[in-house]
Order: sequence, then C-alpha cells, then structure tokens
Amino acid sequence: SNFFLCILGYIFLSIGTYPSLIIGLLIFNLYMTFDFTDGEVARIRNQVSLEGPYFDEVGHYLYPICLGAGLGYGLHKLYNSELYIILGLIYIIVFVTEYSIVYASQSLVRKGIITHKKVIDSDGELQKNFWDYVYGRRSWAKRNIFLKLAGIYPFQGLIYSPFLISPILLILILIDFFLSIYTIFPVSFYGYAIRIIPIYLFVVCVSKFIWIAIFIYKMEKNRYFTNFLNKY
Repeated sequence: SNFFLCILGYIFLSIGTYPSLIIGLLIFNLYMTFDFTDGEVARIRNQVSLEGPYFDEVGHYLYPICLGAGLGYGLHKLYNSELYIILGLIYIIVFVTEYSIVYASQSLVRKGIITHKKVIDSDGELQKNFWDYVYGRRSWAKRNIFLKLAGIYPFQGLIYSPFLISPILLILILIDFFLSIYTIFPVSFYGYAIRIIPIYLFVVCVSKFIWIAIFIYKMEKNRYFTNFLNKY
C-alpha cells in the first residue's frame, strides 16, 4: 500500500496546482505515518518477517524519487520555471545517494562480521556500535538546539530529515498559497521571483551534498569499515 501511496502522491504533485500539491503532500505524509507504524503493527500482530524490512528499504528509495520528481514537475507547471525540475532532480540524487551510503554501510558491516566469523549480540547493537565509531561516539542529544535543527555533520538537523521534509513542504505550500492570495507575492529580485519553497529545497540539497562529500572523504581517509571490524 505504501508503494501505491508514493505513486499516487507523485500523480497529484505533478498536476501542478495548489490543491493538487496540497493533496499530494498529504499523501506523502500518510506514507511517512505508515512507514513509522508498520513495523510496530507487525510486532503487535506477531507477523514480523524478513520481507518486511526488504519492502521497507525499497520504499525508502521510492519515496524520494516520487516526491522529488512530482514536486519538481508540479512546481514547474505552477510557477512556469524549469528551475524546479532541476531542484527536483537534485533532490532525488542527493537523497538516493544518502540512502545508498547508509544501507551499503549497514550491509558491509554485516558482511564483514560474517566473513570474520565474529559473534554479535544483535544486528541493532552492531549497527549502533559502528555508527558510534564513525561519529566518534558523539551524541545528537547533547548538541545545542541550533545544531539539532540545522546541523550538517556528523548529525543532520531535523529540517533536513526525510521524515520531516514532507510536512515542512506542506506548510510552505500552504503559506505560499495564502501569501499569493492576500499579499503581493512573490517578491521580484532582478527579474526573478523569490519564493520560500525553492530556498528551502536548495538549503536541503546543499546540506545533503555537504554531508555526503564529508562522509565519503572521511570514509576513505579513516577506513572506518576496516578499522571497526579489526577492533570489534
């Protein structure tokens, strides 16, 4: 059902009107609600399976592809600017790359443990130990409020979180809609319309790109996988 919601959300976003964008983002918010709760429901109903995490990970790729493509094309039609198609494509690239980095890291750590025939208490504990090692055992909870909201590395702020992007975009679309009705909006700057949605998308994409670049550089420099498995 979540796969269907992603496709349906893309269709509504791509129509390119304020009502369709609002409906599309509501659908993506419903997707995130299901994504947060399906595992708990499976555990309560005693229906946990290996296929559950498999479909969950596939959905995590489908989500940014449908959201980025639908949003880019829909905003392009609404505002008549190709800038939004470019932002949508960049959004897809950075989020799919981020997911790939995280999932590949988790998979490689598991593979390394199996290859070295080491005993672990649980996969969750293994992954926690690996990321603690990568981040130097720094804690997100101990960061100040600004870094919790807008930090980039090693922990990304909440405003860049894939779990909060769709509700934030929904709020921004609603603000944009009401401003366009009741105020002189958007503001023009050297012939370009200044809107809050592309500014937010640009900030998100830049932050993701910086995180990806730093992570890859540090991975190559510090050899996290090799050193972690040697010490584990």
